[in-house]
Amino acid sequence: MHAITKSRQSIHQLSTQLANQIAAGEVVERPASVIKELLENSLDAGATQIDIDIQAGGTQLIRIRDNGSGIPQDELALALSPHATSKIRSLDDLIHIESMGFRGEALASIASVSELNLTSHYQDMAWSIKYKEGEFDLAPASHPQGTTVEVNNLFHNTPARRKFLKADRTEYRHVEDVVKRIALSRFDVALNFKHNQRQVFSLPVATSDENKLQRLTRLINKEFIQAAVQLDFENAGLKLTGWLATGEYSRSQSDMQYFFVNGRMIRDKVITHAVRQAFQETLYPGRFPVYVLHLEMDAEQVDVNVHPTKHEVRFRQGRLIHDFLFYSLREALAQEVVVKSGDDFKTTGKEFNAHTYSTSFNSSAFPSQHTHVSEASAAYSSSPYQNLTNKDDISKPLGIAIAKLKNNYLLAQNQQGLLVIQLKQSREILVQQQIENSLATQSELISKPILIPFSISLKVNVQNWLDKNKDDLHQLGFELAVLGENEIMVRQVPAMLNATDIKLSIEQFINDVLNSEADFVRALIKIIVNDDFSNNPTDWNTLLRELEECGLAMFENCYHQISDNDLAGWFK
Repeated sequence: MHAITKSRQSIHQLSTQLANQIAAGEVVERPASVIKELLENSLDAGATQIDIDIQAGGTQLIRIRDNGSGIPQDELALALSPHATSKIRSLDDLIHIESMGFRGEALASIASVSELNLTSHYQDMAWSIKYKEGEFDLAPASHPQGTTVEVNNLFHNTPARRKFLKADRTEYRHVEDVVKRIALSRFDVALNFKHNQRQVFSLPVATSDENKLQRLTRLINKEFIQAAVQLDFENAGLKLTGWLATGEYSRSQSDMQYFFVNGRMIRDKVITHAVRQAFQETLYPGRFPVYVLHLEMDAEQVDVNVHPTKHEVRFRQGRLIHDFLFYSLREALAQEVVVKSGDDFKTTGKEFNAHTYSTSFNSSAFPSQHTHVSEASAAYSSSPYQNLTNKDDISKPLGIAIAKLKNNYLLAQNQQGLLVIQLKQSREILVQQQIENSLATQSELISKPILIPFSISLKVNVQNWLDKNKDDLHQLGFELAVLGENEIMVRQVPAMLNATDIKLSIEQFINDVLNSEADFVRALIKIIVNDDFSNNPTDWNTLLRELEECGLAMFENCYHQISDNDLAGWFK
């Protein structure tokens, strides 16, 4: 077989127009890609009001107007040139990116595959620039503060690309999804969206919790709000906020999963895996959770310069991000604290009562100085006869838990009437029994590592104290190391310790054994029980079953039975 010979062509420089069209293949996939880039430019310009108007799914017309800072006349032509941007100037800027855009490719790429008209008002002057077939046409214009970008006939000069577009209805759905994601990423920006001159939605600025719920209801649905846990979790330079639907509300596809890193909508395997792990015990196979989550972190810790579309990022500490998300989401699902707003609000003409779910917590794996539970932690938490409980349990000695009275008592119902269980005393006896049983069958308690070890200062010589008590501490699941003469590092703690503030608990434990030379086991029991017991009915009933398994004889002073006759006697 003879090799096919081909005449050599000389190396030459591509024209600017062709180079931009090649770059557009990565940046401009469909109308939704154009709208994403233009909306991000509006946000970078500081816009608080953005109007989006499209026709034929965005294939014929895309018009985006904002009230941002605008572009000076002498920079308009440069704005449509490749690799021109106001976002970065050096490599150091690239490492600390806080803006949505930064590559300087979007406008040039869009202009190369469409008929683009850009009008901008900057410092009492407005100018318009048209770009067609590589030519600029600049002229004075009338325009309010901000910028309008109009994109006509997308891909008109690249028919091979245009024929890959789907039906207008399909392209519209992609555009709508992008606009929704932008709206969910920035509650401080008002958005108006029209398609074929029909109003799709108009979203005012949402600063209050009630207004945010209205926006969520409009963009997702009412059922999501009623099943959502509101998160506010902060640790190790990471902050996670947003809304997460519990397992009772899920989807057959992953179309309602909105995740943002520093306001940027992204798709990432680390995040997806962490969420899936958090739901592995509460979600049926084949179902997908619904969430709107915002992760804030140091811009230096995330690389957004991975792909021209900027949908993908690379975390510098992927394991830390994964574990932070997993522990916080799992804790939110476990607590499932319900706080009723008590206020009705109207959405799309319908009126209903919104149940907002909020917790603010610090998982034991993430010790932090931000240690508060921001629920109105209802003094009386109740959820009688939840579907989570087994109705047959009412025939058991301690029956079914139906309410928690402050953090002192558990109210239950059995076949004889009502039961009042003293929480702290019964839990102390139960934990002591569990520790004794564990030590009887194994040499030490199971421990769990602290993801981010922390230090504690002592008033004694640390080395001497650890040498003296090393065996006792190790037996209970503690791993401590010497940092200095009066400072220790906490690396592992007993697995059964699940306090809100792990550092504060360990400090209390050490102070107890130092100041009063208390028994190590008693000091451990104290910090395990000295927390706000769960508000989850499932945990209440788990406690009742554990008390029964240990034998009610040892708990006879921890509960009181109120018979039906006793109740009847109260009202004679």
